[in-house]
Amino acid sequence: MSVPIRGFWGCRGFRFPRFSARYRLGKKYRNHRAVARKSICAGPGTSRHCGINAQTALVFHAGHAGSKLNPWNQMPKTQQVEHPTSKADVFAALNSAKGGAVEEGNVGGGTGMIAYTFKGGIGTASRVVGSGDQRYTVGVLVQADHGNRDELRIAGLPMGRMIDGAWPSQKGVVVFGPDAGKTVAMPEKNSLLIVIATDAPLQAHQLERLARRARLGLGRTGSTAGNLSGEFSLAFSTTNILSIDGSPAMQAAPISDLDDEVMNSLFAATVQAVEEALANQLVASETMTGMDDVTGYGLPHDQLADIFRGAR
Repeated sequence: MSVPIRGFWGCRGFRFPRFSARYRLGKKYRNHRAVARKSICAGPGTSRHCGINAQTALVFHAGHAGSKLNPWNQMPKTQQVEHPTSKADVFAALNSAKGGAVEEGNVGGGTGMIAYTFKGGIGTASRVVGSGDQRYTVGVLVQADHGNRDELRIAGLPMGRMIDGAWPSQKGVVVFGPDAGKTVAMPEKNSLLIVIATDAPLQAHQLERLARRARLGLGRTGSTAGNLSGEFSLAFSTTNILSIDGSPAMQAAPISDLDDEVMNSLFAATVQAVEEALANQLVASETMTGMDDVTGYGLPHDQLADIFRGAR
């Protein structure tokens, strides 16, 4: 199902909607059907704040709070119910956008993430496909808060099982490091967000096909997308800007169906980039201690290198 989106992350104040599409695997999202019905993603905005405030009142009245308020958060006791991000913060982030290497790991929304039982976060990867005048880039950004350690595979190796150290118990309690001395209950409600950007002049139905391929990259990392795990992928093209309010549309390339060979290359690039981005977020995310001295432990680089050397 296609969803033209207003800008990046659906900022209503910006008038540059583009062709895009989304695909979800797993649990439901609150505004998922509304987005599909209206064919425009305008972002949850105030509705999210009010919804979380309402949930907060109910949850705290019941005597408990936690990950029910936000499926993208496994680090306990965060500011998710305080809405600390202001309008100024959003514009500052937009104005600071620049080219070059993208920050990964414990940055932005990745700060509170746990992936495959290790400290997770933001990861990116990209591929260039085609030749001559038909050269296109596929870029992927992930915010990873999903998976179990025993499932983790990197470059085809069962890395989660091969790395020494603490292990999740049968009760679902995790010790994050061999000498951590602390246990943290890991909620089952976790999620993965995948954003796929390309400069290929794709239409919405083609972008949906791209978004669906994200799950194949996820599967290559060992994840089985559990019953309460929600994996959401969004694909959009940067090439053409649509017009929905009467203003002239900006068309940089003709919109037409690409041939099978090019589409196959874009599919392969998406799968590979998603797999690599998920590995990159683990490598980039460093050990972090939060409130009450609760620690999320990063993937041990020394063991990772030793395992790869032994696999040659």
